[in-house]
Amino acid sequence: MSRFFQSSCGVKQGDPLFSFLFVLSSEFLSRCLKAMVDSDSVLPFSLSRGCPTVSHVAFADDCIIFTQGDKNSLKWLLHFLELYQKGSGKKINFAKSSLFFPRKSSRGHIASIESLTGMCKFSILMTYLGCLIFIRIKSNTIFEPLVTKVRNVLNIRIRNSFPLEASLS
Repeated sequence: MSRFFQSSCGVKQGDPLFSFLFVLSSEFLSRCLKAMVDSDSVLPFSLSRGCPTVSHVAFADDCIIFTQGDKNSLKWLLHFLELYQKGSGKKINFAKSSLFFPRKSSRGHIASIESLTGMCKFSILMTYLGCLIFIRIKSNTIFEPLVTKVRNVLNIRIRNSFPLEASLS
């Protein structure tokens, strides 16, 4: 069996080979995540008993990974992601990565998972691909500043269009 070839100059974005290698490494990531779930190394997320489980969702160069959040699953997952980074040359930006916890999670549990992963708790509002994502918050609370601003602008325009002196005469 022959040894692997050595690359002398690398593949850059725009190179015809780049897209193929990107898809290949993304497919490898997806299959490995599925294999870890199938082998019970990582416990996938499920809404409730009887519902299908979800381990990950991928779109373009983003991947959202769903787990039960137990420490064993996270350790396996972090170990795999470290190996994946080394093998693929892709870097995971943990500063842009977030964790989401159920309402009943204790502060101690959240702190220990944040410490283990180096990631922060998911904020209530965030954008993904330019779309605002809401989590357990009433829409009137989110849009209240916008509604107030529009009302103020409309009130100013109405007052300017119908001055008080003109309506009295």
